[in-house]
Formats: sequence, C-alpha cells, structure tokens
Amino acid sequence: MSNLKTIGNKLFKAELASHKVDLGLADDIKSEIQKYKGLKDNVDKAKSKAKDAVISYSDNIRVAYQNAQNAVDMITELEKKAKELGLGDTGFEAYKKDLAGKAAEYKKMFSSADGLSKSL
Repeated sequence: MSNLKTIGNKLFKAELASHKVDLGLADDIKSEIQKYKGLKDNVDKAKSKAKDAVISYSDNIRVAYQNAQNAVDMITELEKKAKELGLGDTGFEAYKKDLAGKAAEYKKMFSSADGLSKSL
C-alpha cells in the first residue's frame, strides 16, 4: 500500500509541476500579448503622426504649386497685354521660366506626397 501511496504522491506532484509549467507558459503568453498591444499602439500613433505630417506637407506643396502657377499665368497675361500695347520686353521672362520650373517640380512632389499619404 505504501508503494501505491508513494507512486500516487509522485504522480500528483508531477501533475502539479505540469500545471505550474502550463500556468507559467500562459503567463508568458499574456505578457507577450501585452507587449504586442503596447507596441501596436505606438506604431498606430506614429503612423497617425506621419500621416498628418504628409498631409500638411502635401497641402503646403499644393499651395506653393498654385502660387507659382498663378504667377506664371499673370506674367503670361502681362506679356500678352504688353505686346498688344506695342511695349517691349516686360523683364519678367526669367521669373516666368523659373516659376514654371518650380511649378512642374511642385506638381511632381505633390504626386509623390499624395501616393505616400495613400499608402499610410
């Protein structure tokens, strides 16, 4: 009988040790899930900040493009009126060329920023 009792005790202790391992593993899993949730929250916050920054950047590029394009259009109109009046060079051709180049550059930048914004 004592052999059976000894075997029973050993089996009971082994079973308890097995439960401790299972509980320890469950605690480890819960801990990792909490870490993941914290990191996911950080990633989501960073993503939101990045998206806001890209939107602001995109808005600024759009305004810069519109301003450059408006200036080009105004210079073109000035040149047209100066020609109608028989006046010579208005002196704005270099500005017009520079602004047209900037407008084209801003247009490309806006497309890139728009694509980046959509990927976030």
